[in-house]
Amino acid sequence: FYTAEALGVSEKTHEPVFEAIHTHKQDLRDPAKMAALFKQFADVEEADFMQAYESFSVRSKVQQANSRGRQYRVSAVPALIVAGKYKVDGRMAGSNTGMLNVTKFLLEKERAAQKESAESP
Repeated sequence: FYTAEALGVSEKTHEPVFEAIHTHKQDLRDPAKMAALFKQFADVEEADFMQAYESFSVRSKVQQANSRGRQYRVSAVPALIVAGKYKVDGRMAGSNTGMLNVTKFLLEKERAAQKESAESP
C-alpha cells in the first residue's frame, strides 16, 4: 500500500493486489512478486518499485502502521478504528455488515460531538 502510494499508482494496484492475496491465495511477502504485479498492472519498473519499497518514508509508514495495530490490539481483519477511540470488527458486531452499521453510528456520534464542540463558546 505505502509503496503504491509513494509511486502514485494506488488506483491501478489496489484491486489487483487484493485479488492476488484473497482470490488467488498468492503470498506477496516476496518483494519480487509484488514488483511483478506493479509492472503488470501499473507499468512500474522493478528498479523503481524496489527503490520506493526500500525507501525510508515507506519503511517509516509501515513501522507506524504496525505500531498502531499493536496499540489498538488489532488481531484480525477487517477491523476499523474510529476516531482513535473505538475498535470495531465483524466478530464484535456480529457480522461485517454489522461492523459497518456500528462504524456508521460511531462516526455520526463523533461528528455530532465535534460540531457541538465547535459551536460552544
